[in-house]
Amino acid sequence: QVYNHDQPDGPVKVISSTDNSNTADDIKPLVLPIDDEFVNVQIHPGGQYLLLTSQNGTVSILKSTTTETLAQFTVIDASSSSSKVSCAQLHPDGLIHAMGTTDGKVLLWDVKSQTLASTLEMPQKDAAVTSIAFSENGYHLLTCTDGNQCMVWDLRKQKLLQSMDNVTSASFDPSGKYMALVQEKDIIIASVKDWNNPHKLEISSDNNSNNNCCSSMVWTKDIN
Repeated sequence: QVYNHDQPDGPVKVISSTDNSNTADDIKPLVLPIDDEFVNVQIHPGGQYLLLTSQNGTVSILKSTTTETLAQFTVIDASSSSSKVSCAQLHPDGLIHAMGTTDGKVLLWDVKSQTLASTLEMPQKDAAVTSIAFSENGYHLLTCTDGNQCMVWDLRKQKLLQSMDNVTSASFDPSGKYMALVQEKDIIIASVKDWNNPHKLEISSDNNSNNNCCSSMVWTKDIN
């Protein structure tokens, strides 16, 4: 089954297939009682549940086979805060749901108990969190803000390990051992065990040209 939301204010579309014979007629809009934009749609690692996160902080847990709403909880109190959820990501073990906010925080919610487990605050106050990425082993978390600042966190110790500026994109490799950062014309690759000795890949040697700047990157599944 594939879940897709093409536009923030558009419907969530459900495509169900067991024999790859689906057509456009099989795409069914999923109507939810949430009058808000979605920032994340993600299948739980166990494959049995679907999590939808809206901008106002409402998280809906649906059964993946029937799209029946099993639970719904709100992570932001609209009556006492003007903050919005700007991005979200499930921990690889499916037990923690991380949500970045427009006022520079990452809310770590316990999915099972539906309670707030912890809050990470960005060093750059009130900078909106634009992206979140967990390492595959779940030990580390990458956060990026709209001020082009990237932070590396140790989730077990709830500690900020590293902060880097002028970063437009960041991600862990599939093994969780390495991290790549995009800084204008360079890609910086560092080991999670040795942040202070990164390797720089220069994309362009033309310092006078803006046409060769890199805005994003992806890892292949086999980095060897």
